[in-house]
Amino acid sequence: MDLMVNATFWEWGSELEFDSQMRLLYGLQDGEAVSLERWQQFVHPEDQDLFQWTFQQVRATGQRVHLDVRMKLLAGECRVLLQASPMGGRWLGSQRVSPDCARFQDREQIFQAIFESMFHFIGLCNMDGALIKANRRALEFAGVSEADVIGKLFWTTPWWSHDPLQQKRLVESFARARMGESVRFDATHLGRDGRVRQVDFSLRPVMDEKGQIFNIVPEGRDVTQERLVSQALYESQERFASAFEFAGIGMALVSLEGRWTKVNRALCDIVGYSEDELLVLTFQDITHPDDLQADLALVGELLSGALPSYTMEKRYFRKDGEAVWILLTASLVRTNAGAPLYFVAQIQDISERRSYQQHLLDSLLEKEAMLHEIHHRVKNNLQVVNSILSLQSLSLPDPALKTVFDECQSRIHCMSMIHERLYESNEFSSIDLGEHLRDLVQLCARSHSSDLKLNLDIQRVRVSLDTAIPVSLVANEVFSNCLKHHGGESMRLWLRLVAFPGSGFRLEIRDDGPGFPEGIANATSLGIKLIRRLSQQLRAKIQFQNWEEGAGFELVMG
Repeated sequence: MDLMVNATFWEWGSELEFDSQMRLLYGLQDGEAVSLERWQQFVHPEDQDLFQWTFQQVRATGQRVHLDVRMKLLAGECRVLLQASPMGGRWLGSQRVSPDCARFQDREQIFQAIFESMFHFIGLCNMDGALIKANRRALEFAGVSEADVIGKLFWTTPWWSHDPLQQKRLVESFARARMGESVRFDATHLGRDGRVRQVDFSLRPVMDEKGQIFNIVPEGRDVTQERLVSQALYESQERFASAFEFAGIGMALVSLEGRWTKVNRALCDIVGYSEDELLVLTFQDITHPDDLQADLALVGELLSGALPSYTMEKRYFRKDGEAVWILLTASLVRTNAGAPLYFVAQIQDISERRSYQQHLLDSLLEKEAMLHEIHHRVKNNLQVVNSILSLQSLSLPDPALKTVFDECQSRIHCMSMIHERLYESNEFSSIDLGEHLRDLVQLCARSHSSDLKLNLDIQRVRVSLDTAIPVSLVANEVFSNCLKHHGGESMRLWLRLVAFPGSGFRLEIRDDGPGFPEGIANATSLGIKLIRRLSQQLRAKIQFQNWEEGAGFELVMG
């Protein structure tokens, strides 16, 4: 006697819907997609043409078909009778396995093995709705024995008793199944732990070889975890969609070819296009041509994996033709295998910031030009004063008074040199003190008639104008005193500038002359008074010291 295997449904042009027993016969995993072409792979090679021709006729004529072919089942090669009938726009099919397959000799034993090995909840009901059989999985789920449920109307069993509305729905669905319809819906079952589980439930009619329905198969699959994961995924997608749509900056998903595939409101506001208008454009279409190559080069580095993301300032053309500056941050989404999928772009309108930056730049350039001109005029004015003093000194008969004028000229020229250096520099807030002192001491050396040898050890120290002028005047006074009081035909002068961490420094000036007179620090001469006053202004420490040969001066700041 042949073995009737539970029915299956399929639609042409889509996947076949094999039930659990059919999957067991062919060794197919639960959830594995099965097309007609996939099923045909199980047909014996000599029956392939017959199988293909028969189902082509079924598609063409819509008539009921019987087909006797050899199939490669999990148990081995068996002769199988396939039967398919049109029903409600779909096809209802059944399969019978020939008894010459040794593994299917004992119909009851095979049926029981398949029945009990099902991972899903499965049972068998008679046409009145009484439960004839339930598999171990279903019994264990509800914590009942066969004696508790066999013979009872299926909708009165513990799986359904917790919900009267579901019981009513099951009764209605059972009536539809008795009419030959396969019914499927979401249900809840009460487990033995008291927890309600989500179940993908179905009722399927079982037919004999004459097409008469004689049993109904209830089947359920616990999908609680799947639904939880699906719900979590849905909520995550909703949160992403909400964050994407209502973000305060422009957001977009862009295809690998550069086409906008999803954009939010903020981006539409930035570029002035509607969503529908943007979705037919690419980012290349609205990018300023002067910025496009740099953007494409960075895109290439993203695709190659050289960069995880990039940020750049660029310009888009708005719909009205106006250019708008934006800050673009782009990243690339890849598959688990590393293949690129699409770009994620974040776009901020920075036009106002760029305008403000340009305003600041223009203002800075204007102030730099003004400072440049100020230093130029101060230098010229000091030179005019210096020239006046020089002319005035020529008419002075008193040599002492003439010396005073010469010293004043030297001090004015010292300040003029600083303004000249600032005028010639690109930095107007500070100068290199070391370079200035080097020029100053060399100028003093050129004005000295005797043989003068300089020993310079100067480090780089940048100071402000407020520091440079007093230090320069102090150095000028010390240089002048060294030259004035040395008295020898040849002279050696040492200048050392040592930088401290931060902005501090130590200035040392020493000669090989006769040394300072006693009480030099408290002397009342104009030069010493000027050195003390300027040092107090700088809040610097000064020291006058005689050596074995010569005198030394030290100024320390910081």
